[in-house]
Amino acid sequence: MVDHGDFSHGSNFGQRLTAVGFRWSQAGENIATGFPTAGAVVSGWMRSPGHCRNILAPTFADLGVGVSVRGIGDAGSGTWTQDFGLRIGARALSGKWGPADGCPY
Repeated sequence: MVDHGDFSHGSNFGQRLTAVGFRWSQAGENIATGFPTAGAVVSGWMRSPGHCRNILAPTFADLGVGVSVRGIGDAGSGTWTQDFGLRIGARALSGKWGPADGCPY
C-alpha cells in the first residue's frame, strides 16, 4: 500500500490472504493512515462503526497486523493494517454480537 501510494483494500483483500497461504472462510480488514501511534489508530477504529465491528466480531479467530512508519499521500505518519479471519473448518469463538452491536465506542 505504502510503496504504491494506494490507500485501499484493493480489488480483493481476500486474494492477499489466500496468496500468503491463509485458508479462510471469513475475513475482514481495517486500514488507516496518518496515525502516529498504535493507540491513536485503535481509538480511531473504535469510533468507526465498521472498523469497530471488525475488531469486536465474534466470528474472527485470527488476526494479522502490519504497520509502516510512512503515511500515504498527505498523511504525515503511520499506515496500519489489520486483517481478520476464520480458517476453513474452524468454528467461530462465540456467537455473541453484543459488544460489536454497541459500536462505535
